[in-house]
Amino acid sequence: MRRLKETINQFGKLMFGRLIVSGTRHGAALLTSFMMLGGSAVAAGNFDAPEIVGTWYTKSQSQVTIEPCEAGYCGTLTKIVIPQFLKDKYGDDIEAMEGNYIDALNKDPALRSRPVLGLQILVLNARVGENRLEGTIYNPEDGETYNGFMEIIDENNIRLSGCILFNLICLGEDWTRVEPITAAR
Repeated sequence: MRRLKETINQFGKLMFGRLIVSGTRHGAALLTSFMMLGGSAVAAGNFDAPEIVGTWYTKSQSQVTIEPCEAGYCGTLTKIVIPQFLKDKYGDDIEAMEGNYIDALNKDPALRSRPVLGLQILVLNARVGENRLEGTIYNPEDGETYNGFMEIIDENNIRLSGCILFNLICLGEDWTRVEPITAAR
């Protein structure tokens, strides 16, 4: 039980902000990834979702660019904004890096020196409904990869949800399109 609480507490320090427990959303702070959903998922990479292509602001105002890839749709970190809690925690050490951030918390020691800017963090490989896609997301803030899903809210807003504990606890974060699509388009 203690280990479970530690896992939940660690998960809570991540970058997404809406906790979903058994399908009910509660205000709380947790993180990223993608829950397996029931239904008929399309084979990996064999689906069309052009409405998600583009560059999106994350909660921290970092930017992720989503484009078609061999697996389906992939998201790459194209701008990094350091969250305030990391600035508070590391202070001058963050400033001294001058934007040269590395994947220091990756679970694989061989990957800890790779740059975070330009890192592929999102892979969406199946559509499981009109407005839902499944996949995985890597969180450089904790070095973990999560399973989860993306919900398409509208043409300028999406929600990523990541899950832990056999997909019983999920956390969502809303992203907005950097260059909004207007109705006249």
